[in-house]
Amino acid sequence: MKYRLLCKICGGVLPFTALLALGIWQLARLQEKILIETRMETAVIALPGTDIRSFAYSRVKLLGAFQQPFFRVFAGKNGYYWVQLMLLTDGRYILVNRGTFLGEFFPDDNKEGEVSVRGILYCKLKNTSRWVASNDAQGNLWFWYDIEHMSRTLGKSLQPCIVWGDNTAVFAGLQCNAPLKVRNDHLQYALTWFILAAVWAGGYICFLRGRDKS
Repeated sequence: MKYRLLCKICGGVLPFTALLALGIWQLARLQEKILIETRMETAVIALPGTDIRSFAYSRVKLLGAFQQPFFRVFAGKNGYYWVQLMLLTDGRYILVNRGTFLGEFFPDDNKEGEVSVRGILYCKLKNTSRWVASNDAQGNLWFWYDIEHMSRTLGKSLQPCIVWGDNTAVFAGLQCNAPLKVRNDHLQYALTWFILAAVWAGGYICFLRGRDKS
């Protein structure tokens, strides 16, 4: 008797609980994405001096001078991102995605001096997919932002995030970056899991009633 009761509980409650938990987790992810979207719409702030990862997706303002080295990062159908080293007025180094270009691109060697640029602080840089091609530092072709490798290539200590520059970061020959967008489908996912949980609960109750009658 106890064994049959345990089987009923395990067969009904555990799947229902798992589906419900997935729905709740999606709601938590929804709140995270809403926070990110809010940050991306708030007023511009100066780049924080410490723990900049905690300000990810904030709109920031940089003051400094671009250095000659740059990285060519694959941008899909848009060609490549022009990601350039910037020496900030406080002595820190950070990479700035200044825009996109197609094919070979050799800009004029113009001395920009000290400039002010704005953009989104982007910290989601690690490659989490096994299908992404390996970076080619020697050929200056990068498929993801490997900050540690880029630091070694430049011989500079880089900030752990980059700045996704807006129209203030471009120069002649570059196309302005498309605005960063955060995919937010978590409400639909949450509703899907909750509906599946309800369907499972209803179906399992009907199954038990039918079996008891027989």
